[in-house]
Amino acid sequence: MRADRLISMLMLLQTRGRLTARELAEELEVSDRTIYRDIDALSSAGIPLYTERGPGGGCELLEEYRTGLTGLKRDEMQALLTVGIPPPLIELGLDEKIRSALLKLGATLNHPGSENGSHTHIHICWSDRPCSEYSSSPLATLYGAARQQQMTRVLYQLPFGLDVNHVVAPYGIVFNAGRWWLIGRIGGELRVLQVTSILRTEMLPERFKRPSDFSLETFWETWASITADVKAGYAAKIRVSPPFIRHAPGTFGEQVRRAVEQAPPPDTEGWRQITLSFDSLQHARATILGFGGAVEVLEPRALRLSIADYAHPTAERYRE
Repeated sequence: MRADRLISMLMLLQTRGRLTARELAEELEVSDRTIYRDIDALSSAGIPLYTERGPGGGCELLEEYRTGLTGLKRDEMQALLTVGIPPPLIELGLDEKIRSALLKLGATLNHPGSENGSHTHIHICWSDRPCSEYSSSPLATLYGAARQQQMTRVLYQLPFGLDVNHVVAPYGIVFNAGRWWLIGRIGGELRVLQVTSILRTEMLPERFKRPSDFSLETFWETWASITADVKAGYAAKIRVSPPFIRHAPGTFGEQVRRAVEQAPPPDTEGWRQITLSFDSLQHARATILGFGGAVEVLEPRALRLSIADYAHPTAERYRE
């Protein structure tokens, strides 16, 4: 929108001082002719702009002009300017809004003639663009669906290449330990889905109502506590396939990542030997059986034999 662009131009001039029409056009991703029209519009609105043609020329604001920003102390504004735009917010598609806000913040803090201004100490480069993995992420759709309380169909990839369609009521999304998680109701049950395993999203016309007493923070803390790594329990040395390493964090969390980092190099087939902790032999057996042939138990022998005892009759039951 033109109004947004005019405000952004004003903030750029206030933050950086004199800029050429070409520099403004590149920053705002418009043509030089559009910049000239916008300069005329700002001048007509009473903004004290000064333009100079030729080498070394450009457009700038008169020194005495600046916008105000109340409610923030100078050191608080400086702290905000240093953080930039975190990648998780870029993934959510909020980078342009934050960019505009930081420009306004910088304009207030770094206006020409400001005492102890920080424009010589802080530089924010806006030329980088979000990488392709962000732009193709389903996060923006999930975020919008959660805000609008709109039912969403997701194609979710289970371990080992199995895909399943779910219709989800997205209650919210959580960023934790470098990963995004979707918290939503599927049927009558609250589920936690890893966003990197969601292949496709589609918002549906149906709406839902999130319970008024639901707290995303409380739910996540409870869920994380239940699924936290087992600190002491039943240790099992296992040999795992590459697909297991990719998908197991959804079940074991950071325990798998740490185990892989400490493991010997992979063998000729790409399998790794790692050690994981479980609550008990029964818990280890039930969990490992769920990964099928992607896991082989090496130790303890009691677990290996127990799994064989369970796997053999299961295979016989389904043998044609």
